[in-house]
Amino acid sequence: PDSYVSKLITLSLKDNQQDTVSLRYLQEALRLEQKLKDTTLLKLYHTIGNNYQNLQSHYLSLTFFYKELDLQQKLNPDKIFYVENNIGGCYYFLGDKKKARIFWEKSLEGFEAFIKKYPYDIKDIGATLIYNNLAVLEMDQGNNVRALEMLTRFKEQNILAGDTSKTIMAYENLSNAYYKLNDNQSALESLYNGMELAKKINSDYDIASLSSELGKVYFHGFKNKDSAKYYLQKSYNLSDEKQFLDIKLSSSEKLASYFEENKQFDKALQYSKIAKELAVHTLKLDNT
Repeated sequence: PDSYVSKLITLSLKDNQQDTVSLRYLQEALRLEQKLKDTTLLKLYHTIGNNYQNLQSHYLSLTFFYKELDLQQKLNPDKIFYVENNIGGCYYFLGDKKKARIFWEKSLEGFEAFIKKYPYDIKDIGATLIYNNLAVLEMDQGNNVRALEMLTRFKEQNILAGDTSKTIMAYENLSNAYYKLNDNQSALESLYNGMELAKKINSDYDIASLSSELGKVYFHGFKNKDSAKYYLQKSYNLSDEKQFLDIKLSSSEKLASYFEENKQFDKALQYSKIAKELAVHTLKLDNT
């Protein structure tokens, strides 16, 4: 049973696999739940929890993450922070930010204890996202100084681990925290640091996203119309070409505001219509 279920889990994690197809493999594996070793069960619960989370079925996801939590506590309590982070994410998306904070704070405590105990494992840890998750929560609640602290630690840990993608994410989110604190120069510097890394790894998605944020900072923070238009248009064109719908939505909304403020109402209406169409399309995808 353990060998068979391990194969089913591998099939469910196959690249470009649809979540609904993956779920069928996992449901087949779950039929053997009572016959599996704890180590196989742990991986199964984790995979099913992630699958339901991708499908935005957060209550079902919680069911399996709590099962994983009990098993992780039994098998290796040092790594329980991984599961607590995922549970916190479920509660966040369910709108229960109080419980999200409880689990993320516990996860952060466990993570920092872990890297002190096993510093040589740092390159294998994806759990630095705990810092980022807490920072997002802090910004939601207006605690921008704490968010800045969390994101600085997030950046430092990922530089130490050599994780370029997460370092870019850290720079972009740091810029948002600086922007909310009215430190527009630091916001700009953070975005340019992220852009330098994004170009090194040829990440079109990050370049489009960072360009959108640069446009925002230049427009609202510095009132620099030329730079704002350049970066917003660059973000829109790249996201349109590569079909990054979320960034295309964001950049079209910002371009609509830009042209409206500059009394170019035809262009403002053009981008406003695009944004509305994309918002409806995105909503349909989310509901699916």
